[in-house]
Amino acid sequence: MKAEKQRLSRIISAIKEKFPEEQDIFGYEGINKNGIISSLEQTYTFLGLFEEINNDVETVWIKRK
Repeated sequence: MKAEKQRLSRIISAIKEKFPEEQDIFGYEGINKNGIISSLEQTYTFLGLFEEINNDVETVWIKRK
């Protein structure tokens, strides 16, 4: 999970630097920089909750793969 959290952190930083502040980014109605960052930060929080399960989710995924 640490690798995924690091990737998310890099993505969030890139979005903060490169995406415009305006509404309707790239012509997509209702999509804005703050909304994207907020959803990624929530995902980061959920990954932290998975870590508390001692990475059992990764173990199950690897066994099934």
